[in-house]
Amino acid sequence: MAATLIAVVEILVPVATALFAAATIPTRSIVLTLLSAYVLLLAEVTGLTLALSPLHAVTRAGLGVGEALALAGVLLVWGFRGRPVPRALSAVSTLRLAARDPAFVLFASIVAAALAYELVLVLTVPANNWDSLTYHLARVAAWAQHGGIYWIPHAPTDRMNEFQPVAEQQVLFLFVATHKGALFALPQFVAQLVIVVGIYSIARALHFDPAPAACAALFFTTLSLVALEATTSQNDLVAASLPVTAAALILSGGTVAAVLAGLAIALGLGVKLTTALVLPILVAVSLRAGGRRSVLPLALGGCVGFVGLAMWGFVLNLVHTGHVLGHGEGRVEQTTSPSWPGSLITLTQITYRLLDLTGFDERVRIVAAAAGVAVIALVVLLLRRPRRERLRVTALVAAVLLSPMLVLLGAALARHVVNAIVPDTVGTPNHRSSEDFSAFGPLGPIVLVAGIMLAAVPFARRRDHPDRLALAASLPLFLTILALTSRYNPWLSRFLIVPVALTVPLAAPLFRRHATALAVVAVAAVSLGLTLGRNELKPLHSRFGRPWSLNWVEAAALTFRPAAAAAASDLQRTLPKNACVGVAVGSDDPSYLVYGPALSHHVVYLPLERTPDAAGRAALRYVVVDTSTVPATALAAAGWDVRPLSGRFKRRPFWSLATRPGPDSSRC
Repeated sequence: MAATLIAVVEILVPVATALFAAATIPTRSIVLTLLSAYVLLLAEVTGLTLALSPLHAVTRAGLGVGEALALAGVLLVWGFRGRPVPRALSAVSTLRLAARDPAFVLFASIVAAALAYELVLVLTVPANNWDSLTYHLARVAAWAQHGGIYWIPHAPTDRMNEFQPVAEQQVLFLFVATHKGALFALPQFVAQLVIVVGIYSIARALHFDPAPAACAALFFTTLSLVALEATTSQNDLVAASLPVTAAALILSGGTVAAVLAGLAIALGLGVKLTTALVLPILVAVSLRAGGRRSVLPLALGGCVGFVGLAMWGFVLNLVHTGHVLGHGEGRVEQTTSPSWPGSLITLTQITYRLLDLTGFDERVRIVAAAAGVAVIALVVLLLRRPRRERLRVTALVAAVLLSPMLVLLGAALARHVVNAIVPDTVGTPNHRSSEDFSAFGPLGPIVLVAGIMLAAVPFARRRDHPDRLALAASLPLFLTILALTSRYNPWLSRFLIVPVALTVPLAAPLFRRHATALAVVAVAAVSLGLTLGRNELKPLHSRFGRPWSLNWVEAAALTFRPAAAAAASDLQRTLPKNACVGVAVGSDDPSYLVYGPALSHHVVYLPLERTPDAAGRAALRYVVVDTSTVPATALAAAGWDVRPLSGRFKRRPFWSLATRPGPDSSRC
């Protein structure tokens, strides 16, 4: 209980510090105060973990001292400012106004239930996302045992060192505060909530009514890829939360808000470099919101935030590789120069991936189509509006309710045309519920295109709301730049969460009419339920039972390489408690599993060349090897006893354990 209490206090203190700091900033609403607090919280955690790392002091004690000093300083400022309290009355009255809309009430109830389910998964299911096991969490575990962020010697994959660290620094803070790895997905889940708040704030700043703005924000949580990533330690939601927060702060007006927006942009660059692709949009929104004078505080906040917090990942790359982006594993092989027709083909492939049927198998599609036709007939009978308005509403309702079939038909037509021009360019739409392959569900493209058109068409007619047009350009601009600079791979959809989040506020007009709003709510609810229930890594029904009952081995067994779970389980049965373990494995091996379920083992990564010599210098007794990378004969010749661990992959042991007799004199 004492350890749990310490962990809770250690987590809540920086939250309180950020809230008090945000309270000192004059804003018009509690929504903007919360968004400001989020930016300040990420800045605080990032700054603390950075400042303490050279001293190897990213420990409970080190963080505790840093947090206490930060809280004391903020409380002094807060008291000096007259102890301001955020204005919540306007938010309460706005919520009451929105609650009069039945579509909002229904949608909020559905989303609240889904978020509660996701939170259960966040708090109970062990990590089993492959990227998390190979580098996201593997780098965090190495930092935690080192006492701070550092360049991990002989890391199995360059991604552990070279990818930007700000998102993982939040996970590092939680690992150290709790002395466990259980809260690894909390930053992504919180980022999802922040994006919802940010979308609502943007929609209100664009002069949409409270209920439609809130429904648009809630719709974001129902997008398949968003719901799937919210329970992982990926960093795409964290990355998206910062440009969305920046846009909301920019639209709110004010110098301090612009500085915070710049800080959010800088932190976004420290999370994922692809957030830079929406920088032109944010600058355009800033120019529209306050003219040239608003760009100066935005640039000031961005420069200070980048130099103080976000650039150090690039600095480490420069020091250790000679390049600010590192050697580029996971980046160089996916990067290309603009070409014709190569870039156009890539754009076609990326856009085609948006035709997504996550969770909708053939039986579900047939049932959905039948129900959609029945409801459309009912809408036509009940609508009492002028003929033109009736046709418009009926068309929108039909597009929404029949979205799975429209996606299927559209994909078939696109596949026929595209493959006739360039063979084997696109395949069939995805129907798997996987954060690696899913996009935004069948309803996502329809709602996004509708939102873009609802912004672009009125502007073309009357030249009004240029800020809406700027946000409408987010997705097309992002897609174009991505296609010009990247080779196609099926994982590019996750990058699109950033522009999608900036586009969703424009969908608020779809929720003005009860017929279209209820249609969107119905299809979104079905899509969200299928996505979460059929999540391949956290299925509601699996051979191991419910997802919240999985242990770490069972969770790993649900990955596409279940042999890794068997090897890790065998390893833990063999190793003594708190063992020092050498690791010499391939770049796509889940080395995070070697740390054990309680992160109790100390891991030393070894070079793949002269592994026996390196293990001898470290005086290790145990070395986990991938014998496809490190030959067992080399270890055996050096006096090691090599035995295969359980689990086979490609007709060979997934991992082997090399041991040697004698007392444990390893220097961990």
